[in-house]
Amino acid sequence: MKPTQEDTKPWYKQFWPWMLIALPASAVVAGIITIVIATQNSHSMVKEDYYKEGLAINKSIDRQQHAQELNLAFELNVAPDSVTLTSKQELKHPVLYLFLQHPMTDKLDTTLVLNRVPGSQDYQAKEVSLLSVNYRIRVYPPDQKWELLDRWHPEQSPNKALKAR
Repeated sequence: MKPTQEDTKPWYKQFWPWMLIALPASAVVAGIITIVIATQNSHSMVKEDYYKEGLAINKSIDRQQHAQELNLAFELNVAPDSVTLTSKQELKHPVLYLFLQHPMTDKLDTTLVLNRVPGSQDYQAKEVSLLSVNYRIRVYPPDQKWELLDRWHPEQSPNKALKAR
């Protein structure tokens, strides 16, 4: 019979105890990282006042219906450094607003002030830089009596027809 060989290394120099300790330790570290990410980067799509926003949807529908009654139509054109909105009707507003909602984060949302070009039905904003994303757009006057909603990707379609629906 051969004598059995005993292990003389202490436990902390062996592989298996560290392997068994590493598994739960990695789960604890991953949990801490997840908590830090969740607390530092709140989701902008989740709203605390969702009830008020739900009520505002009815007002938005009324504004869209008013735009439909007025039979509003526009042509939206983008140039390298400007955005032009051409009205098909005679409007008396000195400015119009074009709200560009970024699809991912509200930090990249933009509201452009489109000033009326004298002697025409064009409204224009200069020195504009747009991202290559599919924006949700909203066109409305200062009194917010009507609005047009649509989607627009400036790079894919630099000319966009907007019509009240």
